[in-house]
Amino acid sequence: LVTFFIVIICVGCTAYKVNPPIGREGSKGAIEVASFEINNRSPWERSVFVRDAYEVTGEMLLGAAEEKKRDKHLVVNIDQRFGGGACTQEYFTGLSLGLIPSWCTRPEMYRFEFVLIAGGEECRRENYSIDIFSFAHIFLLPFAFVEGKPNPLDIYQASLRDFIKEQSCEAS
Repeated sequence: LVTFFIVIICVGCTAYKVNPPIGREGSKGAIEVASFEINNRSPWERSVFVRDAYEVTGEMLLGAAEEKKRDKHLVVNIDQRFGGGACTQEYFTGLSLGLIPSWCTRPEMYRFEFVLIAGGEECRRENYSIDIFSFAHIFLLPFAFVEGKPNPLDIYQASLRDFIKEQSCEAS
């Protein structure tokens, strides 16, 4: 019974919403940078998400820069908030063994700020944030151990791709 109770607490589906929407019209090309840095603004010093974001950013950006674009530098600030545990209504779902459904939105659980520096000066800045929406009910038990796509790292990668598609400044 205790195991069932724990499983019911963990049962739920999660969806993510990114602001601003990714894939907006008006892309002009790809930004090529010579270097990048990632600043971890989350409360965890060794965040797995920030480490994975660093690897993804390196794979996407470095190696593509031409000699004439060597003065472009990308700064990425990542803020990952603590979820704070279950929302109040999710406790009712757990206490009712999943019979009472619940849903909850956690705004801006992840925030990414991309800053492009060219010629030693900031030329463009864009902020993205991810809201997490969760829904819990006993009918979701079959889906409890399936991790869907996209996850926050996929959304980070898509937002970075969206940012580097729009080349709005040229190096002097």
